[in-house]
Amino acid sequence: MPELHTLSLKLDYSRLPRDALAQEITDNFACCNFPKLKALRFHSLSFKCADQLCFVLASFKKLQCLDFLDCTLSTSFQGFLESGTILASLERITLWKTDWSIEGLVSYLAARCTALSETMIRVLPMIVSIRDSKASHSRSIENAEAHEVSAEEEIEDRRDWERVQELNMKNAEWMSKTEAMGVPFTEHSISRIEPGRDHNEVEEYLSQSPELWEGCDPMKCWGARQAQFPNPRQLARGIMTIPGCAVAVEHIFSGGRNTISLRHASHKPDTLRTLMLVKQQLHLAHIAVQAGLVDE
Repeated sequence: MPELHTLSLKLDYSRLPRDALAQEITDNFACCNFPKLKALRFHSLSFKCADQLCFVLASFKKLQCLDFLDCTLSTSFQGFLESGTILASLERITLWKTDWSIEGLVSYLAARCTALSETMIRVLPMIVSIRDSKASHSRSIENAEAHEVSAEEEIEDRRDWERVQELNMKNAEWMSKTEAMGVPFTEHSISRIEPGRDHNEVEEYLSQSPELWEGCDPMKCWGARQAQFPNPRQLARGIMTIPGCAVAVEHIFSGGRNTISLRHASHKPDTLRTLMLVKQQLHLAHIAVQAGLVDE
């Protein structure tokens, strides 16, 4: 039979019953030759005894990665170790949801360390994740250095997130104070002005002569008229004590722009056409006057 130049092989039997093809798999491997195979993965497969696993792996001389996912294997590697089959080329072994005892795993790794060179020992185990059937829960044995790096990255990400949250809180607090000094405060103050029982303070203020306010300090003028205009004076004092900032001005101009847009939107089409016609006629009349066609 010709050689198969396969570098990676995945055996997935998740849709078949357990123990259904264990003997057939060993027979197929006996008939095939995989001299270049470097990665072998067993998925949802059952080996009843370690001798079958030993028989399958004995022909792979260059195997580097051996993965077992959701497999049911013997509870001990005793038979596998007694056979003397220790793959010197193996660099990684992954056991995930596999019913192997921890004692057997430790014995296997200890036997491999004695057989491999010192340069190979440092990568053992790269990834070893097992489920102990006796304890009925999952446990993982991972590379300590990789785990430490991952923990540091997680802590640093958490610190970055906390810094962003703190900055957002400061910005929100600053914006709330700035807006409180602007239009919302003014609108709240205006809403508190009500006509007096005996007289209307706003009308009386508007009826005052402008000369009374010329050349006078606004704070002193409003202070002298505190009894006459208590509510307008309180409003004026609140407005004049607002520090100069661009936020209040932007709110005022934004409110004016919204008012103009609302006025334009409330016009009827006929009114707009009339305005356009009047503007056009005024423009033509101005041109006629400049040309001397008509008198002013």
